[in-house]
Amino acid sequence: MRTEFKSRRSRIIAAVMTSVLLVAVVIALLVTNFIHRSTAVTVVRTAEMDSSDGESSIAGRVNPEDLTWTASKLLRGETLSTLLGRMDVPDSLHYAIIQAIATQIDPRRMPAGAKIELGWSLGGLLRVDFSHPARDGVIQTTSVGNNQYVAEYVIIPADTILSYYDGIVSTSVYETLLENGGTPQLAVLFFEVFQFTHYFAVDTRRGDRFSFVVEEIWREGVRTGYGSILAARYSGEFDTLTAVLKTDGMGTGEHFDDEGFTFRRDLLRVPFPAARITSTYGVRRHPVTGQTRMHHGVDLAADRGTPVVAAGRGVVTIAARNDPGYGNWVHIKHGDSGFETRYGHFQKIAQGIHEGVHVEQGDVIGYVGSTGQTTGPHLHYEVFRDGKRMNPLKVKGSPVQRIEGDELAAFIETTYRPWTYLLDSGESGWELDVAASFGPMPVLLSSAFASKKAMGYGR
Repeated sequence: MRTEFKSRRSRIIAAVMTSVLLVAVVIALLVTNFIHRSTAVTVVRTAEMDSSDGESSIAGRVNPEDLTWTASKLLRGETLSTLLGRMDVPDSLHYAIIQAIATQIDPRRMPAGAKIELGWSLGGLLRVDFSHPARDGVIQTTSVGNNQYVAEYVIIPADTILSYYDGIVSTSVYETLLENGGTPQLAVLFFEVFQFTHYFAVDTRRGDRFSFVVEEIWREGVRTGYGSILAARYSGEFDTLTAVLKTDGMGTGEHFDDEGFTFRRDLLRVPFPAARITSTYGVRRHPVTGQTRMHHGVDLAADRGTPVVAAGRGVVTIAARNDPGYGNWVHIKHGDSGFETRYGHFQKIAQGIHEGVHVEQGDVIGYVGSTGQTTGPHLHYEVFRDGKRMNPLKVKGSPVQRIEGDELAAFIETTYRPWTYLLDSGESGWELDVAASFGPMPVLLSSAFASKKAMGYGR
């Protein structure tokens, strides 16, 4: 009996212990599963919060309105680390910030004038925004804790404003335009419209008039660049030139006159429109040899290293170096037109330019220098036609395109007349906000200009 009782008690104890062990295992599994599920839910919620309101997962962690902002610009020759130190950023953060920015752009290639904005809170530096003047957005570098930063590129929406400029030339078109609110970049755009038919360094006279409408690109209240010149006029002593842009619906276009001829020609008069003429075509006393002889081209002064472009499409027939007279020089034959052009005294010939290579109008072929017989940096430019030399300043190439018939009639009615109406009105200083997707809307503009309701004055 006693032995049987002991055996039964042992079985009961074993069963109880087994039950306890099973319960412990079940509880452990339940706890583990609960922890896992809780963690998963937390991760999902974090992801959902980070992507709310269409914001990125990085930028959404910091509200810019809660920060105190300071700003500065990168000085010429200054490194990013030096700039951060100048703006009182602790040395311990420099490396992390620069490493983050390096994921978007090489910090060593940041241009002078680039804007840096720092967003501070009581917890320290939470945001570093870098605006590259040649880009359409901002590199936002955001603190993720523990002295670590993550960067992303955020595009800033652009606004297009159509602006009207005009002026009466006093000394030069360039200086007059700058006096009237323009910029050097805008002056180059205007020169390019008429560069095939009007050479501003020679053909301009005091009292000449100009006017044009241009697309200006603005981001966050700052003008960041220009689009196209939609209509332009230049009135000189003997002629008035009016050019209106006809777009092809693909973001490009040509400027045409009222007869349907494009202003672009198959040959440029000179290889860079802003050059200063120091010697013209004709008999002269050579500045180096002292001999009086025929000067078969024009000399165009410019800074050493200024790019020189091909005056037209063609084939390079000569690309010579270290010539005693011309120095480094290039000769181009322009197809079946009979035109040939020669460019002398290059500092260096552009990479890829050699005998037999095809070039397009506007391709860089060399850089202004003073090789050969020269007294200073300039370009010696010659033009031949059918083997005979001619004065480059009197060369007029042929239009590369003409529209006729119904296409010309539609262009005149829907585009040319409305734009010339604005130019004829002579109202200076107006601006008009338009959606960037609109592009040129001359009918809309003419009615808006007539009513004045959509216009904002002052620049």
